[in-house]
Amino acid sequence: MNVRGAICLVTGASSGIGRATAVELAKAGATLALVSRKRAALDETLSMLKQHAPSSTVHPCDVSDAGAVEAMTRSVLDAHGRVDVLVANAGTGHYRPLVEMTTDEIRDMVTTNVLGQMYCAHAVLPHMMKRGSGHLVFLSSTNGRIPPPLQSVYNATKFAAVGFGETLLYEVEPFGIGVTIVYPGAIDTAFFEPAEFTSMRTPKKVPADRMGKAIVRGIQRGSYDVTLPRSLRIPAVIRAIAPPLIRRGIRRYAAGSLPRPGA
Repeated sequence: MNVRGAICLVTGASSGIGRATAVELAKAGATLALVSRKRAALDETLSMLKQHAPSSTVHPCDVSDAGAVEAMTRSVLDAHGRVDVLVANAGTGHYRPLVEMTTDEIRDMVTTNVLGQMYCAHAVLPHMMKRGSGHLVFLSSTNGRIPPPLQSVYNATKFAAVGFGETLLYEVEPFGIGVTIVYPGAIDTAFFEPAEFTSMRTPKKVPADRMGKAIVRGIQRGSYDVTLPRSLRIPAVIRAIAPPLIRRGIRRYAAGSLPRPGA
């Protein structure tokens, strides 16, 4: 779909991939409804894209709260009259063994990464279906195809994004609504800044603006799959054909980080 003139609701727009995608959508001619828990950071994003999309608005919201999502959606519809594109990007993650995580941390990842996407899609879809047009973008991860160690809950939430988006595709296609699932690799964002990620082996990180550009291209082309770097599609294919081979590779790759008895 052509995003010029479109109303695009982007969650997690206060930083990282969400902010970069919002800026690129604005440059392409869209008007943004920016959503995040952090009002001050949302205002920073708004200032970055205001010259391209002067009618854009900010809507502070915790997407893990169903009632807050409903209220936020009403606020966006009041401000703009419709939502043409949903970019369900808000997410959080940790890099520790499951047994070292608190139940609050587990709950926060699941409610934000999984329920947040579901609540947002549930809120905007009736309006898209009534108009017979729209596009849904769900942020997964390359971890949603090949799950590395020490991110068990995060990986599970990214697999959930794939299952949710792919299933929803069949339900919404008859109404003229498209679905894109995004599989970012290591993107240069604040996601990796917490101390727990210092022991994580990562390849060279891709700039967030490149990911934002790729997402906008995917929306414009109606792509189902947006993977960056594109080379990460190859191990996903290998895993489908020869999963033990990929598991052996992951064990070797993460050998220095894996917990050991008595350590």
